[in-house]
Order: sequence, then C-alpha cells, then structure tokens
Amino acid sequence: MKEQMRPIPGSPEDIQQKSIRYNRYLMVRFITATFLLMNMLWVVVMLSTPWVIVPGMLLLILIPSVYEQVKLFGQHTNHLPITQTYFWIQLLFNGVVMGLSHTALFEKLYPFVIATNANRNMVIIFLALGLLLAGVALVRLYHIGRNEDKAYRYYQDYEESLNIR
Repeated sequence: MKEQMRPIPGSPEDIQQKSIRYNRYLMVRFITATFLLMNMLWVVVMLSTPWVIVPGMLLLILIPSVYEQVKLFGQHTNHLPITQTYFWIQLLFNGVVMGLSHTALFEKLYPFVIATNANRNMVIIFLALGLLLAGVALVRLYHIGRNEDKAYRYYQDYEESLNIR
C-alpha cells in the first residue's frame, strides 16, 4: 500500500488542500450570508418596536453558525452541528410565520408593510424563498457530512495528484 504524502504546512499544496475543503461549504456560506443580511435589515427596520426581539433572536442564533463556518479554514470537519441547527430553526420559523401571515400578528412582525392581501402574499413569497434556501443548505450539509458532494471528489482527485508526484 502506498503511503499518503501530506503537504508541508504553509506550502502551496497545503493551502490548496485547505481551500478545496473550505470551498465545499461555499453555497452554505452564501445562504448564511443572505440570512445574516436579511435578519440584520429586519432588525434595523424593527428597532423602534418591541417586536425587534424576533429578528434579533434569529440574528443571535445565526452568529455562532457564522463563527463555526469561519473556523473551517483552519479546522476542517464534515459536520457543522450549529449551522445545521440554525437552518432547521430558520426553516421552522419561516414556516410558522408563513402560517401567521394572514393573522393580526402580521402587522406586529411587519409594521413597515401595509397589510393588504397583495403585500401579505409578497411576504409569503419571501418566506417561501427562505424556506427553499434553508432546505438547500440542509441538503448540502447532509451531502457534505456523508462525503457525497462533488467538491469532495475534486478534493480526492487533488490528493491523488499529490501522491503521484
């Protein structure tokens, strides 16, 4: 059996390996950034209301997920439990708020939107897009956790090319 060579820490090969492993999570990071910006915007718009706690809690739950993803460059892992938990919470939250969109709570959660049916439906569309994004991120995390993603195959090919030299 051929011994697997490890690149020298800090070498171009080492940095390339880290980049390939880190980029496996690229889609998840983009989706996380999208939710971070949307929730931050919602917090800013809601600052003058007591209901700011709703997007504020989502933002507070998201921050450890961002930290977990940043750590990936130095400490690679296939499992991001905090990030996965965050996306489940976001998925559940969007589903519940979609269900509440035709109730009086709509005006509390979205005081900056005039409560017409057209506006409620527009908010439901945005919440549905959030459901879709959270679902895509969860599926991606599932595939990465099982090493069934394309990027993992690229990583394996790269490691094989290092061993051939």
